[in-house]
Amino acid sequence: LRQALSGVRKSIGDRESGSPFLEISDAAIQFRRSPDSWLDVDAFRFNLIASREHTHPRGKACLECAQRLETAVELYKGEFMQEFFLPDCQALQEWILLSREQQHRMLVSALQELSETYQNLGDYETAQRHAWRMVNVAPIEESGHRQLMYLLAMSGRRSAALAQYQTLRRILYEELNVDPS
Repeated sequence: LRQALSGVRKSIGDRESGSPFLEISDAAIQFRRSPDSWLDVDAFRFNLIASREHTHPRGKACLECAQRLETAVELYKGEFMQEFFLPDCQALQEWILLSREQQHRMLVSALQELSETYQNLGDYETAQRHAWRMVNVAPIEESGHRQLMYLLAMSGRRSAALAQYQTLRRILYEELNVDPS
């Protein structure tokens, strides 16, 4: 762990900074926030919360919220701490897994809201782009497939919508042994 932390400190320039970014004790490791620090996870959550707290009905076309959601989903590059593993540290692994799941749910929700917003604006191409990503990051979520099928049909691509239904049907059968609702 000491070697790993030394490598992390070196890669982020922790020792060279006037005030180190990491606060390390025998019991904990913590990122020390400062006005100059920026974390993608914080920016991701900030944009999602700002969009959620904006005063308008969910699903209504609001370009300000759409921009915040666009920023948030662009920040999501993969699972939280994707390649980080510390053997013999069950509590840390559980926290990482929980954080991963929370952020994944927030991403799926943001993609769904973006798709609905652009659909309401009549921008089916952008709505489809977000629906496709939702289907890719959450392949067993029926709502993403339904949204995508609707958008494909509304864009005059009926055969693509039917093909997407067959894809959903295959995925649900292979993964859960169920049919679409």
